[in-house]
Amino acid sequence: MKAKTKETRLTAPSAWLFSLWRFVVSTWAFLRRKAHSHFRTPHHLMLGARAERVALRYLRERGHRLVARNYSTRRGEIDLITLFKGIVVFTEVKSAIKSPHYSPRDKVDRRKRAKLAFVAEEFLRRRRFQGRKYRFDLIEVSFKSRADRKPQIIHLEGEL
Repeated sequence: MKAKTKETRLTAPSAWLFSLWRFVVSTWAFLRRKAHSHFRTPHHLMLGARAERVALRYLRERGHRLVARNYSTRRGEIDLITLFKGIVVFTEVKSAIKSPHYSPRDKVDRRKRAKLAFVAEEFLRRRRFQGRKYRFDLIEVSFKSRADRKPQIIHLEGEL
């Protein structure tokens, strides 16, 4: 003789509670990751973001007015776009921990210059800045260490 087994199926209230439980757990996990995301961000990305903030402060002190930050298209990205005395300035920011063997400007090769030119043309067309003068600048931000509060800044105007 077979023993009778009772099937347990989720009834409407228990299914609803289970869905609510899954939602709460996933939301809690997302918020926890978001709150501590800076712990998981790679150091080179944090250093790059910090260098962009330093470069923007440097440019503002010299009279530049911010137009766009991290402007990107499908072909590339420009870190800072500013206006300075009627000239549209496209600025690429490069950062590194200071080394006698390496300069941040070494990262900007022919391919990167071509991408910047394409993105700049698209920006000028989309934002109706066509016909204005423009130039490409490079700002090097060199930190002595990750905790360096006063990085060395080299601004190369029209270098790209």
